[in-house]
Amino acid sequence: MTIVGGLSVMFAFVKINGKPFNVFFYSMIGFIFSSQKYIWKKENFITAPEEIHQEKKQEKYITKTMPEQQIKKLSSLLDIKENNINNNL
Repeated sequence: MTIVGGLSVMFAFVKINGKPFNVFFYSMIGFIFSSQKYIWKKENFITAPEEIHQEKKQEKYITKTMPEQQIKKLSSLLDIKENNINNNL
């Protein structure tokens, strides 16, 4: 009795991925009993030397150092702005 009640509630109210449960249930049953086979085949792609060279250029990162005084000044400016925003709310 509780199984029937639980299934009734699921069919009435439960949604999976935005679809009603009955659509999900029928799709699941169809998938289980279908005779199709899904096979994944990995493909190897060969990249041209120019593409490899461009990728290596993009991997380089530029880092800048900032004096400690400038970091403290920026930090205090951000704190002041944050306090002003919080006080206005």
